[in-house]
Parts: sequence; C-alpha cells; structure tokens
Amino acid sequence: MNPEMQVQEGEQALAHIWKTTALRGVLAIAFAVVILIWPQIGLTALIALFGAYALVSGVTTIAGAVSGPVRGDRRAWLVFEGVLSIAVGVVVFVWPDLSALGLL
Repeated sequence: MNPEMQVQEGEQALAHIWKTTALRGVLAIAFAVVILIWPQIGLTALIALFGAYALVSGVTTIAGAVSGPVRGDRRAWLVFEGVLSIAVGVVVFVWPDLSALGLL
C-alpha cells in the first residue's frame, strides 16, 4: 500500500470518529481548566473528576472504534485503549487512597 492510500484511509477513519475524539479532547481541556481555575478543589473532587474523565474517555474511544470503518488491527488497539481507560477509571473509584497518591 502506497503512502497516499494510507493517508486517504486515515482521513476516512478520522472523518468517522472525529466527534468522539473531539468530545474526549473537550473533556480533557475542561478537566485542566477546572484544576487551574479552582486550585482549592479538594483532593476527593480531583479524584472523582479524574475517574469520571477516564471512564468517559474509555467509552468514547470504544464507541469511536466500533462506529467507524477502521482496519482490524487499529480497531483492536482502540478497543484495548478504551478498555484500559475504563479499567483506570474503575481503579480510581475502587482505591481512592492509592489514586490520590498517584495524582499527587
């Protein structure tokens, strides 16, 4: 496969998953803005925000991988990334003390 065809294939895949990618980016920026604007935020709230971001990021990544025409190996990596992100979100909520140490 020549480079031009790879670029076209990548553009087509991005055209199908751009909404989920944009949502993930907006959430990451919102998370950063909240931390910068509200420095007195409690550690518990910070952990909850990070856990929620990880869960939503994982779900949107899996949704993007499933909804768009992505090649099999790329789809598998996107699903793996989504599952890993969901697992991180669950760990953050199950072990908040350990997560606090990691975030600090």
